[in-house]
Amino acid sequence: MTAILDRRLLVSRRDPGRAQVITAESEPLPPGALRLRIDRFGLTTNNVTYAAIGDAFHYFKFFPAPAALQGEWAGLPVWGFATVVESQAPGIAAGAGVYGFFPAAAYATLIPARDTPTGFRVERPELPPEFAVYHQYELADRDPFHAPDRADPAVVFRPLFLTGLLLADWLVAHDFRGAGAVVVSSASSKTAYGVAAALRRAAVQRPVIGLTSAERREFVERLGVYDRVLEYGEVAALARDTAAIHVDIAGGGSVRAALGDRLGDRLVLHLAVGMTHGRADGLAPRANTEMFFAPGWLLRRSRERGPAFVTDLVAGWQALLAGVDAHFRIRRGHGPEAALAAARELAAGDAPPDVAHVLSLAD
Repeated sequence: MTAILDRRLLVSRRDPGRAQVITAESEPLPPGALRLRIDRFGLTTNNVTYAAIGDAFHYFKFFPAPAALQGEWAGLPVWGFATVVESQAPGIAAGAGVYGFFPAAAYATLIPARDTPTGFRVERPELPPEFAVYHQYELADRDPFHAPDRADPAVVFRPLFLTGLLLADWLVAHDFRGAGAVVVSSASSKTAYGVAAALRRAAVQRPVIGLTSAERREFVERLGVYDRVLEYGEVAALARDTAAIHVDIAGGGSVRAALGDRLGDRLVLHLAVGMTHGRADGLAPRANTEMFFAPGWLLRRSRERGPAFVTDLVAGWQALLAGVDAHFRIRRGHGPEAALAAARELAAGDAPPDVAHVLSLAD
C-alpha cells in the first residue's frame, strides 16, 4: 500500500496546555495488524485529565510520541470511531468500523490479540490489569452501544456518560456510604451531567446538589438533573445536619476544603473522579478521599453481574444519548488548527459548557 501521511496531536508532559501537531509518514503494516483511519474523536476535559496525570496513571504509555520527542512530548489518548483501511488480521476486513481508544491522530496501527463477542482485544502488558477496558475495541456490527445515526454526539458523550452511569452504580452499590445527599462539583461538566441524570433516572431517594460557577449556574439549572444548584461561594447554604458524599469532578483543593469546613464529619467521602479545574493535586491521595477509576469498576461489576450489567448500561446510555440535543451542541473541527484550538481551549478551562468538540485529523 502507498505510504500514508499521518498527523498526531501531542501534548507537553509538563504542561497540558501546550500542544502541537506533527506530521510523519506511517510505517509499513506489520503482520497481523490493522491500519485504521480515525474518522472522528471526541476531545473534552476528560482528555485534559489524561494529559495532566499521563505519567502517574500510565496514559502516556498507550501511544508514545516519536522517540526523539518523548522527553518533552506525549501522545494524547482519545475515544474515537475509525475505519479499517488496511488489514493483515484474520477475520477483520478493510472497511470495518471500529470504536475504541486511539491516539489523537489521523491513523492508528493495532495488532488484535484475540477476538471477543463484540470485537477484538489488543495486548499491552506494560499496563496494569485494571486498564483492560482500554484494550477492547468494538466492531460496529457487533457493538451493543453503537449508534450509527448519532455518530458525532456518540463519540464525544459515550465515555463520559458511561463514566456517569458507572459512578451512579458505585453510589447505589455502596448505599452512598450512608450519606443522605450527593454533592457534585463541576456540575456543568458532561460527566457530572451523566451521573446526575443517571441518579435521577434511577429515582434515588436523595437530593443531588450541583456545585458550579456563577457564570454557569443558569446552564446547570437548565439541565434539569439536579435537585438544587449552588455556586461555589454558596457552600455555606448546605445544611449541616445532612451527611453528604462529594462526587469530586472539579478536582480542586479549594472545593474540598470549603465542603469540609461547612460539613465537618458529616462529609462522609470525597469520591475523586477528574480535574475539570485543571490541577493534578485533585487526584493526589488525601484523607477522606477515594479515587474512582471507571475501568476498574466496570471490570468488577461485569464479573459480579455478568450480561445483565451490560444490558443495564446500554439502556442507560441510550436514555442519556436521547437527551443530549436539548442541552449540548456539537462543534465539528477538521485539521491541525481546529484540533490545537480545541485542546488549548479545554486546557485553559474556556470551553463553553454546552459545546462538545468532535475532531478529525484525517484527510
